[in-house]
Amino acid sequence: MKFIHTSDWQIGRIVRFADDDTLGALQAERLEVIRRLGHLARQEGVAHVLVAGDVYEHETPAERTLHQPLSGCGSFRISSGI
Repeated sequence: MKFIHTSDWQIGRIVRFADDDTLGALQAERLEVIRRLGHLARQEGVAHVLVAGDVYEHETPAERTLHQPLSGCGSFRISSGI
């Protein structure tokens, strides 16, 4: 059985040293990585993707931030059950 383990996505992280354009690019790339993981999982026949810890930068993310990684997971083949 194949699986992918990933962690520490830190969605919503603000990097203080970056200007607005760079910050936007960094945040977009974090979300793009989630989509790439889904494509890799399908390509390699991965049965499970385990996401361990720190999906979000803050304990109570803003509504927009909360939904961002979920939309990226649309590239994963989701099955029911644990």
